Amino acid sequence: RRLGSLALYECRLHDMSHERHGLSSNANGYVFLQLAVSGTLRVELPDRQIEIRDGEIALFDAGWPLRMSADRVHLMTVRLTPALLEAAAPHAANLHGTVIEAAQASLLADVTVALMRHAHAIPVAAGAGAVRAFGELLAIALQAPAAASNGDVPGGKKLARARALVEAKLTAKHLSPTMIAAESGLSRSTLYELFKPLGGVSHYVQARRADRLRMLLSQPGEVRSIAELAFEAGFASDSHASRTFRDLFGVSPGRFRRDHFAVAAQADLRAATASMTAIRPT
Repeated sequence: RRLGSLALYECRLHDMSHERHGLSSNANGYVFLQLAVSGTLRVELPDRQIEIRDGEIALFDAGWPLRMSADRVHLMTVRLTPALLEAAAPHAANLHGTVIEAAQASLLADVTVALMRHAHAIPVAAGAGAVRAFGELLAIALQAPAAASNGDVPGGKKLARARALVEAKLTAKHLSPTMIAAESGLSRSTLYELFKPLGGVSHYVQARRADRLRMLLSQPGEVRSIAELAFEAGFASDSHASRTFRDLFGVSPGRFRRDHFAVAAQADLRAATASMTAIRPT
């Protein structure tokens, strides 16, 4: 199903496994929301393992590594655009692997199921409003403490504290492992150990800046230059931003922006064509 900028999928998986080893160059900034209607989805991330059970919702960045397995799982998946996610969680750290427990996810889960069932009956003109409403419910669900805490993971609270500091200071040019350790109340050796599964502290900071730049480049109506957006994302120069972005995502920021909006324009054209076909008199 397609609803405005959302794409919705329903599937039943049996004896399935999937693995993405590294960062994907074709991610286009998308994040996938996955609702476990029934069954358990097991996911291995670089820094931890999680399970998504009945009624729970998880978020996965399409560009980041993971390994998942499923056996008799009924899933509903919503592909979220960077713009929608930025509106729902403008100050959130990387949400890859965030799990929203069933109690906090119940309203969003109900609406996800309803949209999957009835998206075809929602007029194209009303699609943008439905997407905004979905984004607001996502924002509410993400405010739940369970969605933001990794306290049950070894070192999770310390890592979450350090990651939150990185996010808050992402645009600070003096952001460094020494500063992060000092302001997080951690020793440098502890900090390095916590970030080792994420590629190291410096790599994580640059990856978050690149991810932020990717989100800015995906915003509809954004006309500022790549240099301006790179500065807003925390890079000291557009050349450094371009090198980092290309290393992580396999394309330059300019190429990513062109490809992203070309895909969006094609999707809009397909939706408009489908709408015209649906109302064409017989």
